[in-house]
Amino acid sequence: MVDISKQIYQYMCDEIVGSEKVVKYRRLFFKVYEIVQNNFLSPSKYIIPSGSKAEGLNLPGSDIDIMLISKKYIVYESKLETDIARSTINTHILVIDTDNAQPGFALLRVQNELFCEQHFVERNEDGIYLSSKLYLLNFATKYTYHKINGPCISNRDGKLDAAHSLKCPQWPSVAKDWATRKRSSGWPSVFLVSDITCVVSGWTLQALNFYLCGQYHIALSILEFAMSLSSSEQLIISPFYDIHINDLKERYFLSNKYVSCLRKLKYYTRLDIFVHDIYTFDYLLQIDPYQNDIFLDTTFFLYYLRFACCHRLHDIDAVQQSLLDLEPFRDDELAETYIKNAYDITLDRYREHILCWRYNNEKRQLSTNVNHL
Repeated sequence: MVDISKQIYQYMCDEIVGSEKVVKYRRLFFKVYEIVQNNFLSPSKYIIPSGSKAEGLNLPGSDIDIMLISKKYIVYESKLETDIARSTINTHILVIDTDNAQPGFALLRVQNELFCEQHFVERNEDGIYLSSKLYLLNFATKYTYHKINGPCISNRDGKLDAAHSLKCPQWPSVAKDWATRKRSSGWPSVFLVSDITCVVSGWTLQALNFYLCGQYHIALSILEFAMSLSSSEQLIISPFYDIHINDLKERYFLSNKYVSCLRKLKYYTRLDIFVHDIYTFDYLLQIDPYQNDIFLDTTFFLYYLRFACCHRLHDIDAVQQSLLDLEPFRDDELAETYIKNAYDITLDRYREHILCWRYNNEKRQLSTNVNHL
């Protein structure tokens, strides 16, 4: 029986899937393709290869799946403050509307009609909405030979599926049960989906460590990677994980010892961010100078820490975008306190100077008391 299993395995490696080395090279090819496209060749869209091809499996009859995410539009779950929305340059804001949609679906309400391409828009008694059908047909005209395949545009032989998509910073609450739904195949399991959240927590804590050391660029790079892990397959396909760590090592000259610690974060297990007995004296992170813990929802802290990094780097556009990304968390009372603090500091520089003086003064006093002891 063992010999038969080995023969089947070898046959699959030679004739169907490919060897472990071949699969790894295929994955690396698509990852490099994604990096080159997004950094040099695609100014208007983010390109994300997905599906079996991107996973390194060249199965008979399989096609190439690509997501094309527009940089012109961004989708939010709740209506945003008008002054902040207007400050977002070259980004058209859409708001999810489930009240007027069928169960399991959502409409995208246009926030400002003047900034939306009119040939994508439909009007009815409930408001002005972006039409997914018109949006897709507009791109279909740019393909010489094509056919509409559900939400995708395919070439005539069906070997390429392109899904033109819009970015939503947060998982919509209308789909909150999707991750834990019952799957007929049993994969990925609820436990695996949960593990992804654990890994994100580990990376977020590592980003916090770099932030507290003043390494804001490294912290941002780690936070962006942690956000990408919200996609299950990005974590399940381990070479992507290794590629990112190697990229961090080359860009920031991290030691081999430190890189080894980063790899272990893949097995970190915590759902919420909880740091105890820590005095940061950072008015962005802690509401009170003598607050000695941080206990927040992982996803919220991920986005809030990104705001803090952008603020420290004085990147005005990134700060504005970060504030927008925090809006969906306002329903949480504790998160609301932090969001209000972020807005107050951003919009009132005098208040920030006062807070900076106060926190630094409290830090000096604490240091003096410790020295006397």
